[in-house]
Amino acid sequence: MNELFLESEESEYDEPPLKIQKTEYEEHDSRDLDSDSDLDSLNDSDFEDIVLQPLQQSQQNQATEQEFNISIQSIDEEKKEKLRQLIRLKQQRVSLHYLSIVSYIIHARHRNLLLSDKRVHKALKKLLPEQLMKQFKKYKKQPDDVKFIYILKYLIKWFKKNFKWDSNGLRVLGYLPKKYKSTADYLPNNAKAIGKVNDLLQVIKKFRHNRDTGAQIFTALLRSLGFEARLVFSLPVLDTKNQTKLQPKLNQEVVKVNKDNDLLYPYFWTEVVNPEDPSEVIVLETQCFFEETKQLIRLKRYKGDVKNSYTDAFYPIDSQLCHMSMHYVLAFTDNNMIIDVSSRYMKNIAYRWFNRLDLRTELGRAALLLQSLIRTMNATKHYNEQLNLELDNLRSIAMANNTIPETYSAMKKSPNFITPSTLRYNEIIIPGTVPIKKIKLNTSKEPVYFKNYILVGKSEQQWKFVGRSIKPDQIDSYIKLAKATPRTIYNKRVFNLNNETNPELNSIKLYSFAQTCPYIKLKVENGKLPKNKYGNIEIFRPNMVPDECVWLRLSNIESILSRTLAHYVPVVVGFKFKSGHAFPRKDGVIVLKKDEVPIKKLWLTGKIEEHKQLEEHKQIQLLKSWKSFLKMLKIQNRLNEQHGYL
Repeated sequence: MNELFLESEESEYDEPPLKIQKTEYEEHDSRDLDSDSDLDSLNDSDFEDIVLQPLQQSQQNQATEQEFNISIQSIDEEKKEKLRQLIRLKQQRVSLHYLSIVSYIIHARHRNLLLSDKRVHKALKKLLPEQLMKQFKKYKKQPDDVKFIYILKYLIKWFKKNFKWDSNGLRVLGYLPKKYKSTADYLPNNAKAIGKVNDLLQVIKKFRHNRDTGAQIFTALLRSLGFEARLVFSLPVLDTKNQTKLQPKLNQEVVKVNKDNDLLYPYFWTEVVNPEDPSEVIVLETQCFFEETKQLIRLKRYKGDVKNSYTDAFYPIDSQLCHMSMHYVLAFTDNNMIIDVSSRYMKNIAYRWFNRLDLRTELGRAALLLQSLIRTMNATKHYNEQLNLELDNLRSIAMANNTIPETYSAMKKSPNFITPSTLRYNEIIIPGTVPIKKIKLNTSKEPVYFKNYILVGKSEQQWKFVGRSIKPDQIDSYIKLAKATPRTIYNKRVFNLNNETNPELNSIKLYSFAQTCPYIKLKVENGKLPKNKYGNIEIFRPNMVPDECVWLRLSNIESILSRTLAHYVPVVVGFKFKSGHAFPRKDGVIVLKKDEVPIKKLWLTGKIEEHKQLEEHKQIQLLKSWKSFLKMLKIQNRLNEQHGYL
């Protein structure tokens, strides 16, 4: 424990705190932003507890009233290291989650491309029984919904009976433990690799592989008959919050016999659009489910409500026998278009369809990554009218198929809903929004809204950091007042004084994005560069450079120009906080456009001079080193002569 004794002087408080001379840029406070996890904002200063203790007065030497004692109790290094490990572990889990999304989508997209190959379709049609082909020809001559469903059921039974499992597929049930000898003890790798069409044709010839490949081949079989079939893939990514969920160790004897029969839900299955009714999609599963009601499920593709457009048959239920999870469900069409059909199989994912994703949360950032990948991979694809109707229906399902939390803590964590009491300091509900319903929360009834209708505000300084200004006519129309959270010593003194005299001065006005405009640049007046009272100019984005000016970001340019009579203003690009003070971070200078070339010449001359001085300094250091070396040689020689050493 370290103790620090401070004795204040009367002269320090001779004038009000508001008139105390400020350190440069101390008025720039960095206000804490809300984070969905405390681990994201931990730093070394958070590992210390500061305890104020009253000074014990002794009978012989009594302390004055201005004296106080500060005891700083530091958490030991072992606890610090443990917290750092937790931070690193969380970062690893989040990175693995993102990487898994990308990897699985690329894998499924490549496999789906193989399923649309004509050689694959030709090989599969040869395997179909004559009885089925007769029924199929009758259906083609006279299409009928009953005949279509009969063909699908026939194919399910035939495929389930004939396709055999001889290896394991995906088994992603948790994270690997910290210490393990080999991944083969946890993840089976006994399936023959399928990298190209010839590999898939060999599997079709033997008609045996793992259950994932079986679902994929069944999709290709439907495509070979001319049906609009999609390969559906539930990405087996892991939950970043459940760090205790570990991959179970394999029992090699059981693995030889059990080919994923313990996995109660599929990773791959098939959707086929009903050719007799394009507004209907039929969900088919041939590998995992034994109940016929789950093997063929008829859902509305569009023009439907939640009841007839959603199924929970594929959503895993946590149990001792099955640790599978579902996060994202994607459908791959025959032309390799990707469609996010998660809302057809999952509840409580309305946040993915909001007009604005909440990038402060992990869920929002992961949803942005998924949507970005889908848009990129579908860039050359054409969205027809039916597909647009389907996407609208998927959004409607997601917005309607949710469970409203009933406790305050659950509401606080919900990515979909918000109440007035769970709003963050910089959020308001858009005026005029109609609540979904009212619930009892913390002994009082509160209206519940979708988070889609949240308006986020920032202070004028925060908007300035992103290169925007408050519109002049909106200065007095702020959306909310927030309480200041000062970080510098000076601002804390002002804050405390305002609390005693006028608390309203501690409120900060917050503005929405709609109340801002591109940054209103400072102007050059009478040939003078604009600058603040500290002799600097704040530029956080390139669009903030004043007209008729140039931002020169050359190395050490401010130091070189300070030795000349050049007309320039240093540029502040940010601030760092240390020991209760704010220090500006500078990068380059701004100069008038007409002075750009002469000042660059001055800078180049200065750099040449610096280089010469550096070379001279090196030469002097070398000479000093040689001088010292020669002195040591002379001393050594004298000692040798005196003592008779050779």
